[in-house]
Amino acid sequence: MSVLNIPDKQKQDDKDRKKLARVREIINEYHHALAGLYEAEREIINRLGVNKPGNGPEVA
Repeated sequence: MSVLNIPDKQKQDDKDRKKLARVREIINEYHHALAGLYEAEREIINRLGVNKPGNGPEVA
């Protein structure tokens, strides 16, 4: 079993917590951006009418 340097462990834990918080922020931003892209896609599909019967093959 190795000797644990408690101050170093605490510093690393703090760094890891900050990194985890930032990763979660980025994931949240990604989800919001993706939702916006899906909404834009739906609007374009609706304007083109590609989701209606008889309008040929789907573009997307």
